[in-house]
Amino acid sequence: YLIKNEAHAVPFREGDGPLQTTAPVDLFRLFADQVATASRIKEPVLTVKVVEVCRAVVATYQQTMRELFIRQGGPDGSLDLEYLEAQLNNTSLFVEKCREITKLSQLQEGGAMEVATLKEEAQKFNSIAMILKCQIVSRFCRPVDELMKKKRGVGHINTENLVSGILLPILTQIDEDILPGYGTKVVDSILDRVLLRYVKQILSRGDADVTKLHSKIVSDYKALGRTFDGSIPRDRLMKKLAVLQDISAILTTDATGLALKVTDFRKKYGRGFNLAVLKCIVFLRSDLGTQSKSEYIEICQHALQAAEKMEASAGARQSVAQSVAESAVSTLSRATS
Repeated sequence: YLIKNEAHAVPFREGDGPLQTTAPVDLFRLFADQVATASRIKEPVLTVKVVEVCRAVVATYQQTMRELFIRQGGPDGSLDLEYLEAQLNNTSLFVEKCREITKLSQLQEGGAMEVATLKEEAQKFNSIAMILKCQIVSRFCRPVDELMKKKRGVGHINTENLVSGILLPILTQIDEDILPGYGTKVVDSILDRVLLRYVKQILSRGDADVTKLHSKIVSDYKALGRTFDGSIPRDRLMKKLAVLQDISAILTTDATGLALKVTDFRKKYGRGFNLAVLKCIVFLRSDLGTQSKSEYIEICQHALQAAEKMEASAGARQSVAQSVAESAVSTLSRATS
């Protein structure tokens, strides 16, 4: 009955708290009562049996809700955004309740029995949280995708509209509706999506005035920094936005300076920063003639080859980028695909 009704639950909030539904409390109150009763009898085997029943019920709940989210939680699904937000918050509560039941079941005379846990179920709730996070990000990013759908260059992006009309209302809603831990992850992914769309716009126009393009990128870099500051840890925010600074550097640096920067970019972004990416950006330089562009690319190609040799000699088999840099290079490489 509870599982069936949860598919149609109406989210609520306590005071100024995040959205939620009653399922975590209702379901685990029942479990806690049963485990507590078994514990008072001081019969470990009985407690294990009770926890096994709890696991079976939780598994059914997880399977039912997972199928519901996948089937109806996508961008065109019938589930409301607030419902998805509440369910994302619920996963955190479920993980907490799983731990509580595990701890309670282990308070047996003579010690705990390993089988009497809900650890695996807690991990599955974390997996469901990732599904919900992706769906919520897709819902929030609809207007961003629409604004940057046509590849007309960044000069056609109304940054004030993007920030005031789209991003700030989204960030406010996330702050009000979603638990901080999950909220930060959702905002993090939204920024990745914005940067991906933005870089695609940069690379879509090869005839842009490089001076105006550079000025626009610098201005929007600052605007995005102000917008997301406070919603994402500042050091992480700056590392993500650095992709715009680095593109600006390629647009304005002379050949010698760029050759030096190429090595740094390779260390920063790993193998994702390659000749194909570099060519796409150099070709945007309206201040260079065809011959000059070819010379720039040739010089940078030598620098990239030197960096590749250094990686090989050092036995590098994996990207040298950290997790934040990897999301930035993903923006570059996916934008050029």
